[in-house]
Order: sequence, then C-alpha cells, then structure tokens
Amino acid sequence: MKNIMNIKSFAGVFGILVLLVLGGHFSPAAAQNRYAIDQAQQAVRDKIIRDKGGDVTFPNSNWAETYYISNYQTGVRGEGLWTRNSKSRYFTYDARVGRNGYVDNINYKFTSESSTNVPSWALGRFYGRNPQTGGTITLDISNNGQVLVTFENGSTNYASVRGDRFFNNGVLSKLSKISNGIRTTRIDNGEVIDYYVNNNSWNNNNTGGNVPSWAVGTFYGRNPQTGGTIMMQINSNGQVSITFENGSPSYATMNRDRLYNNGIESKVTKIKNGIRTTRVDNGEAIDYYVNNNSWNNNVQGGNVPSWALGRFYGRNPQTGGTITLDINTNGQVTITFDNGSTSYATMNGDRLYNNGIESKVTKIRNGIRTTRVDNGEAIDYRR
Repeated sequence: MKNIMNIKSFAGVFGILVLLVLGGHFSPAAAQNRYAIDQAQQAVRDKIIRDKGGDVTFPNSNWAETYYISNYQTGVRGEGLWTRNSKSRYFTYDARVGRNGYVDNINYKFTSESSTNVPSWALGRFYGRNPQTGGTITLDISNNGQVLVTFENGSTNYASVRGDRFFNNGVLSKLSKISNGIRTTRIDNGEVIDYYVNNNSWNNNNTGGNVPSWAVGTFYGRNPQTGGTIMMQINSNGQVSITFENGSPSYATMNRDRLYNNGIESKVTKIKNGIRTTRVDNGEAIDYYVNNNSWNNNVQGGNVPSWALGRFYGRNPQTGGTITLDINTNGQVTITFDNGSTSYATMNGDRLYNNGIESKVTKIRNGIRTTRVDNGEAIDYRR
C-alpha cells in the first residue's frame, strides 16, 4: 500500500464542529510518513556523500513515497540529485525506517546521464484544459525532458519529464498514452488531465472523454457544505463546469465514469432522471437531477425510509449538548448544533453521509439510530 504524502483530516459524524474546535487538519499518519521520508533521505544523503563525496539534495519533494513493510518498519523510495564539481546526476533510492528512526537496507542507483527516456509518443505540443480556470494549457515537451507550460493568459512555467513521470511545480504525475494525445495523472490525488496534439480536438469536443451519454448535460444537486444548489454541466469531451449557489465557478474533468474535481475522485452512476457522484475516498454521495425543480421540490426522493423522515433530537458526543436532525424525503439533511451552528448532510436509502463519514441508519422506538461504518459509534435520536 502506498501513501504519497496523504494528509487526512479527522472528522466524526459532526466533524465540522470538531474541526472548528480543534482547528487542525494534520493527521498522525501523515506526520509519520513525513518523519519516515525525512529520516530516509538523511540516511541516503549521508551514505552517498560517504561513498561519492559531493552534495546530495532532494529538489523534487513529491518524488518520494512510503510503503508498508510491517507494523514496525516503513519503506521509503524516491529520487534525489547528486552534485560534485559542477557535475550532477539524478538517482533513485530505497530504504527502510523503523519506529525508532533507525534506517537500514539503504540502496541507491544513478539514472542515465545521457537520456531522460522521454517516450516518443510524449514528444511535441499538446493542448489540455486548465481544471482551475477552464482555459487552455499548452505543453511543449522536448526530447531532453524539458517542458514548457503555457497558460491561456500567456504566462509560462517550466516542468520536466523523465520516463513516464511528469514533474511540474512540485507535483508529480504519471504520463500515459491516449488516443491522439497524452494523459497526466497526479500521484498525490489522482487528478487526471488529457492533452491532445490538436487544439481543436479539445475545444470542439471531437476527441471525447468517453463520457457516457446519460452523464452529458446540465444537472442540479445539493451542496453538502452549505445546503445550496450546485449546477454541474458535463460535456461529451469530459469538460465539467460546476457553479455554486453564490455564482462562483469551478472546473473539473470526467473520463468514462470517473469525475476528478480539485483532487477528489468520484465514481459517477446513473439514477432516475439524473446522476450520482460517489467519492472514492470516503463514500460521500450526491445526487444530481436534470431538472432543478426535481431537487428543490423533493420530487425525486433519496429513497429515505418513511420512519427516518422528520425532526429528531440526539446528544452531541463531543459537547454533551443537543443535536437536531431534519431529514427530508429527497435525502437533504440539516444538522443543527446546540450553539446554533448548522451543517448539511445527505441520506440515500439507510445511509447517512456527513462530512465524509458514512453511517447506517436504523429504526428504534420513537426515533432512529446512526451507526458509523468506520468505528461503530452509535447515536440515538428521538422525535
């Protein structure tokens, strides 16, 4: 199992309140991974300097990953740069780090000096869509691995390619070949961008993003953070425009049944009169309908059992105060805390999704019980 600088935030069923109190998002697992990488890189640096002299740096910080060995050891592998007398060479390394910080099994290997091994299909000019702005990104990839990145406003920056790895502004992506172009897939969050050799292929939707026909069009759903409406426009080439209730836009990409939005991957499935996005990392589901009224007027429903509809009161396990749940037939759930703050969740069938946490909802006398799928925590709510 690989963990590439994966920072997860802890949030319970009422994670928004907890995060407001704690004000932190850095998990122990991420801290352990960073510690293991730091220890391994220091040990690798010391070994190479002893063997070869010169200096060792790790300029591409994201070219490092941890992997599981045992409960007592973590593996670390990555890439660094060795320099001596104005001569530089990249190298790959692998090491094992114990819980106590002891590093052993240190291995390193210098990469080829003469070639960056850029695949022939990755050479040339390619055009893709900026997921932040919706504009065009142009990549010019040379056989020496240098990449010129040009944005729609004319600004440029520089990146590099070695083998099937694309390094841009501190972010590592895997390069793969697609029909009439290339695909970059971010290692840290899975975000995908497709680039084509012909700008018209992208702009005129001729190449396509293999988006299913039932997922093409305009859909309306509920923002789980604010309770407002999200409008999603999906084009056949995989361009996705997302507009929030305050009018602010965001841009995403879709390939086949996968939606990539701001580093989040979701699986897209067909539902009656719309689509459902289900986050791969935490299972959160949002239903979108082709008619805005279907969502706002609760016509479609979220398959919520009748016994789970209405207002319920429970005890906040963090504060001891009262939590009020208002569950509607379309799966909209409003959560009100004892201090007056609110958050929004969604319910599909007997599953409640709140801030990335999935809970099973069951019927009890004069109320409902939510049981967290990940840790079994149960809370009873009464009418």
